[in-house]
Amino acid sequence: MAATRWWRTTTLATELGVADATETDIYAAMDWLLGRQSRIEKKLAKRHLKDGELALYDLSSSYVEGTCCPLAKLGYSRDGKKGTLQITYGLLTDHDGRPVSITVYPGNTADSTTVMDQVAKLRDDFGLQEVALVGDRGMITQTQIDEMRGKLDWVTALKGSALRSLVEQKAVQLSFFDETNLFAFQHPDFPVNA
Repeated sequence: MAATRWWRTTTLATELGVADATETDIYAAMDWLLGRQSRIEKKLAKRHLKDGELALYDLSSSYVEGTCCPLAKLGYSRDGKKGTLQITYGLLTDHDGRPVSITVYPGNTADSTTVMDQVAKLRDDFGLQEVALVGDRGMITQTQIDEMRGKLDWVTALKGSALRSLVEQKAVQLSFFDETNLFAFQHPDFPVNA
């Protein structure tokens, strides 16, 4: 609804030929897109995602005003609107950050519970077998890693306790950080090819 008000402050609506669009028109366009979302995503995936490459995934949220959205729930507010209803959405992109797919979840959905949906989408919907999913450590937890083994690879950050354990086992040399601030290592607990 705010889009039609926002358009009046820019030249975008005129440039796109939608200056006369109403809120009803916007809802109709969104319904039209929703009915074609799967086909659109498959075409985008075919164009931008390839076996042997990275797929980036992150979750965000937006607060909701009103009470009619069935997905609007209280949850972790990423945009600082604590105490408001929100929706959560996961964006899957190619390695350059081009959007390929978006999935909307209830506002109280935990990041980690959305990962396997994306794994299924990459493998089943998009037909990719050798892809590495990149996500943050709050999303790709040990539970998700255990579920992903043998399905696809992943890239994430280690939690401090896991890194400390590897340092204690002498699997990581802290001197690696002295010169480059970047290092790679192999350890049986964190296999390169899962």
